[in-house]
Amino acid sequence: MRMKVLEFVIIGLAVSSFIIAGASYPFMPDRMASHWNVEGDVDGTMPPLSGSLIFPVLSVFLCGLFLVIPRIDPLRKNVKEFLVQYHRFVVLIMLFFMSVQLQVTLWNLGVEISPNLVFPVGFGIMLFYAGTMMESSKRNYFIGIRTPWTLSDDRVWRGTHRVGGRLFKVCGVLSVAGFLFGVYSWLFIIAPVLTASVITIVYSYLLHRKLNPR
Repeated sequence: MRMKVLEFVIIGLAVSSFIIAGASYPFMPDRMASHWNVEGDVDGTMPPLSGSLIFPVLSVFLCGLFLVIPRIDPLRKNVKEFLVQYHRFVVLIMLFFMSVQLQVTLWNLGVEISPNLVFPVGFGIMLFYAGTMMESSKRNYFIGIRTPWTLSDDRVWRGTHRVGGRLFKVCGVLSVAGFLFGVYSWLFIIAPVLTASVITIVYSYLLHRKLNPR
């Protein structure tokens, strides 16, 4: 039942994105601010129609993609074992895109909320929960740390995701802290994630060698 409720929440968030766009579209300027540089200044604009629709269309695409993935994975029986955690993660992703849509909408209505606040906090929350989900995930082809070594051995999958889960929780905390550093906030997202990714890839290889010495 919880899985069905979460699926309806995901679909509802995609629909809500269209509602926000439709309600705000009549009040948008002739050229919508749509892109900001690292200093938080506008450096790109779009016509109001395309600027309003980009997030709803993206939300529908993501909604369909994320709901299909558990159904087409060859190891979908494994995915079912952590499907509730997965759906919660998708809800967070959809909420993140909605928060970005609201930031863009409010900026164009005159309420200038810096993306240097929205992005680090939003990414941080997603990264922290991704770490939580990793710790309970089972071997599959779409979700998690997928290297040749994790995909070939359940023991390597579990060990790598135990380490990766902790690392991505740290990434989440660092990302949220990034909003305190203004123009450098993006470094607190990219640098920790790249570091954690490299460490988990190398660790999965070394663990596989250890468990399969031949």
